[in-house]
Amino acid sequence: MARPGDSIPVSVLSVRVVPRSSRPGIVIWENGTARVHLSAPPVEGKANRELIVLLSKVLGIPRSSIEIRSGTRGRDKTVRITGLAQDTLEEKMTQFAAKEV
Repeated sequence: MARPGDSIPVSVLSVRVVPRSSRPGIVIWENGTARVHLSAPPVEGKANRELIVLLSKVLGIPRSSIEIRSGTRGRDKTVRITGLAQDTLEEKMTQFAAKEV
């Protein structure tokens, strides 16, 4: 539990989204950017919602901790994650990508 005066860690993730994929998941993690395949179409925010759910499961954090800061209408997105340090984020993404290969 955070105490007054404690800082809450925040990390940033660059994502390249490929919507309407037959096999959703994080395909590549390199140079600090994740390539994520999603089954949802890029219509009415469906792909964005699927991205948040997927990242929540992979990182083991609540969906409310994930926010798309830029790129909501494009394939290249910047995601802000509250409550997870940058080094921890990179470690988890590396471990997950290693399992998928």
